[in-house]
Amino acid sequence: MVAHGRQRERTALRERLPALFAELGAMPVAVDETAEVVATFLDGIGLSLAAGADAAVVRSAFDAFWLALIAAGQSGRRP
Repeated sequence: MVAHGRQRERTALRERLPALFAELGAMPVAVDETAEVVATFLDGIGLSLAAGADAAVVRSAFDAFWLALIAAGQSGRRP
């Protein structure tokens, strides 16, 4: 049951990420790999919050993660 749910989440990420990055003017390296990284990161922040991590620290990590993804996509753009 959990594995099926995780697969649906990854499929949704693969479908949505290209449009999201296009809106931000970035091109991720590979959609499948980016979807796996995003899903794993979201799992990690969920577990951190469940374990009692400070929400402000988790939010800072979330912001830094997205900025890093956008910056990585910017470096892949062609003029």
